[in-house]
Amino acid sequence: MQYSQLYPSDLTDQQVAVLDSHQPLPAKRGRKPTPWREVLNAIFYLLRSGSAWRMLPKNYPPWPTVYGWFRRWQGNGVWLKIHEALRGERSGKQRIVKR
Repeated sequence: MQYSQLYPSDLTDQQVAVLDSHQPLPAKRGRKPTPWREVLNAIFYLLRSGSAWRMLPKNYPPWPTVYGWFRRWQGNGVWLKIHEALRGERSGKQRIVKR
């Protein structure tokens, strides 16, 4: 599926393909999961723009949802894996950190 980038900070299809192995497993019960790509795009938008969580544009998931995922990934080392995967993709290598 082709995805249109709304902002320069949004991930490309190639970057998403690299990160697919880091995607969290969907919950067996509860609400419909928020799309992984939208959460990442929202976080990268905030990092790039320097704006506050509460100022997240409405075309992204709600800020508490995005912040919750950000904190969860920060605590369990997912950000390090995402960073290494994107860094390796940018340099032409694909390195995955296993911890």
